[in-house]
Amino acid sequence: MEKRLLKTAVYSFLIGFALTVIFVPIGQERIGWLGDVSTAVSYPDYFYMVFRCALMFTAVCVLVAFLRVANRQTDGKILLARFVFEWIIEPLKSLFIGFASVTMIGIVLVLAVAAFLILF
Repeated sequence: MEKRLLKTAVYSFLIGFALTVIFVPIGQERIGWLGDVSTAVSYPDYFYMVFRCALMFTAVCVLVAFLRVANRQTDGKILLARFVFEWIIEPLKSLFIGFASVTMIGIVLVLAVAAFLILF
């Protein structure tokens, strides 16, 4: 169990760090105390923000992995693990699979239309 949680922590940190670097822009607008708006963020501040988001992502992933492993090992006898697994993890997994499949169908349709337009 510890080995699985350690792998989950390492991989989720790397994935969270990569996703944060990809999707969080460097120049975010920030409103100061006096109402002034600044868009410049220094690199140490940006790195701290990315690191903080990656750590939050890691903490959530390790918690979910722990509850999932605890639910499997006790055959659903721990009420909190069963509740989290049935009411949070399963719907999110279904939502993610549905979103991924719809996105993949959309990509295939766009490529088919593009190929049709190019060829004809």
